[in-house]
Amino acid sequence: MTSRILCATDFSAESSRASDAAAALAAKTGESLILLHVSGTCEAADEDLSSALHLAAEERLRAEADRLRESGAEVAEVVLDGSPSSALLEYLEESPGRLLVVASVEKRTFAARWFAGGVIERVAKNSKIPTLVLRDPVALEEWLSQDRPLRITIEVGSHASSDVPLQWLADLARIGPCEVTAVYLHWVPEETLRLGLPGTSTSLFDNNRQLQVMLERELRERTTEVLGDLPVTIRVEPRWGRADLPLLGLAEAAGADLIIVGARRKKGISRFVEESVATGLLHHSPLNLAIIPLVESTADRSLPVYDHLLVPTDFSDTANLAIFHAAAMASPGATVHLLHVRDRVGVSPSESMEQLRALIPREALERGIRFETVVEDGRVPSETILQVAARRMVDVICMGSAGRNAISKVLLGSVASQVTAGSPRPVLLVPKPM
Repeated sequence: MTSRILCATDFSAESSRASDAAAALAAKTGESLILLHVSGTCEAADEDLSSALHLAAEERLRAEADRLRESGAEVAEVVLDGSPSSALLEYLEESPGRLLVVASVEKRTFAARWFAGGVIERVAKNSKIPTLVLRDPVALEEWLSQDRPLRITIEVGSHASSDVPLQWLADLARIGPCEVTAVYLHWVPEETLRLGLPGTSTSLFDNNRQLQVMLERELRERTTEVLGDLPVTIRVEPRWGRADLPLLGLAEAAGADLIIVGARRKKGISRFVEESVATGLLHHSPLNLAIIPLVESTADRSLPVYDHLLVPTDFSDTANLAIFHAAAMASPGATVHLLHVRDRVGVSPSESMEQLRALIPREALERGIRFETVVEDGRVPSETILQVAARRMVDVICMGSAGRNAISKVLLGSVASQVTAGSPRPVLLVPKPM
């Protein structure tokens, strides 16, 4: 990761305050600060006028950089030419840093959001590095001086969403003390179906206690996995519409100094039709905002640990073979969940449970691997498998890709493909031996 912080300035009072905070952050972390300004000149402009404007911008930027160096930060200046958003994005593509800091005043009216917020919105939504939009730099400066913790509200998406914002928060928490509230705003019917919870046409829309407990447990495990022992307040709330305003309300209630959200770099029509929490907060939030691009990087990834593995089986040889592969992948002390999905006919649940227990490899038990057996009724096996995987929060699903005969090959192969297509977790498919 490039060890430098970028700060864009237009020489306004707000930009000057944001530059102070960026310099304090750079001095605290030992990183260099690149101070950026876009002169606004273009190729079509008069050459002499463009040159004069560029030189004037360099002079003002040099004076601003000299002022910031008094804080102890290492500061360099870069003057760009062209339209502000295009020039900044082009620079970020060619010379990325760890963080882009910009200043923004909350724009409550439609006209103000359209004319004054366009540059920051375009840059933040298309940048490949995190963008820190400062509306109250004092809070950041007080945190950096260790006067008080930084109060943070972070939006955490569904289980299938990226953990990049949490990873960015973990890096931030190493700089200074943080008080964190993790928020998941969910749609009740979707989560009820994902987890396979019982519900009627009316209770499906209720935020029942079982659903609440399971989602809170999921969120707690996700935050602990990334943030370690950093104290986190968990908030799981249902939503029935846009997420930006409810998130802002929870952040304000928690007295947050900073909201952290993820954003995908969208292309084509999706830029206009898909909901963007980041865009809504840029328009409506008076709080500092960190927009984290949801781009997974393998550079700093650690090896995965498989503590909970799910193996669905129809008792065919190929399906049973997946049990041995799962046991081989399992971490010491891990739990392998053996699942059989009944279609309400055939052997009884107790008989199916006995069959599952008989499949447990003795060698795996000797290695300290634990096994749990699960028998579920389900008309659509792939849905049941995914629901059990979600409820038990397994790390990986391991299953056979073909059954015991021609018909079973079609059925199991179809189930395997459906599970693979619908699973947010890794799926290991074990083929029938040749």
